[in-house]
Amino acid sequence: MTSTAIALVLLSTLLHTAWNSAAKQADDKLLFLTWLLPVCALIALPGALAAYSLGGRLSWPAIAAALTSATLWSICYQATAKAYEGGDLSVMYPLMRGTTPLLTALMCLRTEPPTPAGWVALVLITVAVVLLSGGDKRVERPTNVALAAGVLVALITALYAVVDAWGVRHGNQLMYMLVENAASAVLLMTWVSRQRGAAAVRDFGRAYRRPLVLAAFGSYGAYGLVLLALQQAPVAYVTALRATAVLWSVLYGCLALREPALRRRLLYGSLMVLGVVLLKLWGTG
Repeated sequence: MTSTAIALVLLSTLLHTAWNSAAKQADDKLLFLTWLLPVCALIALPGALAAYSLGGRLSWPAIAAALTSATLWSICYQATAKAYEGGDLSVMYPLMRGTTPLLTALMCLRTEPPTPAGWVALVLITVAVVLLSGGDKRVERPTNVALAAGVLVALITALYAVVDAWGVRHGNQLMYMLVENAASAVLLMTWVSRQRGAAAVRDFGRAYRRPLVLAAFGSYGAYGLVLLALQQAPVAYVTALRATAVLWSVLYGCLALREPALRRRLLYGSLMVLGVVLLKLWGTG
């Protein structure tokens, strides 16, 4: 795996953890995530128009991939909100992100099989995340609903990573991101407006205007970097590197939110570092 691809994904993890932290602190997680998508679509619009003017295009299969991914995103965001409502940030985020590498590798077993060292790296990263998200008496145990939602997020994350990798390799990335974000926004906004009422959705957007804009830039930038990496590296490896965001999540949760068990979690995080080294040195044949 190239140094460039690794750097792209690691940088994306910083941005991703930042906007996830903002979502965790919002009064209503689902409404926050619902507004995040249309704001991301607005951010994506200028770049997509510029790409189109320069000859960038999306094939119909790429459009279909973007719409499929949008559907998965809308479900994922609903599940993410449920997970955050019933679980601690430094437990739920590792669960949602850390269990996806092996799932993605299994989905891509025929098209992009990992090397032996790659498998070891994937296992190391997965084990580290499981340890990081393990029970601690000082951390409140997530509800069963939150745990189920976290597992669902992991499955969907693996699936939409595979779909997005295929789509972005068959069309312009900036245009792909616009279609994906716009379609996701329509789907989720429609569903949430019916569940909560249009007035509640509108009022929340007004109240959280500034943090939504900041989080949207982080979300758009983070996944833009991931899509760049997906054009250069196997999907499973990119997904595994995204799971290393758990370290930033743990640091933020323990230092800023005063969640406990910092030393133990950093010790487990060293397994992730070893996994990244293996991906860099022997991840590709």
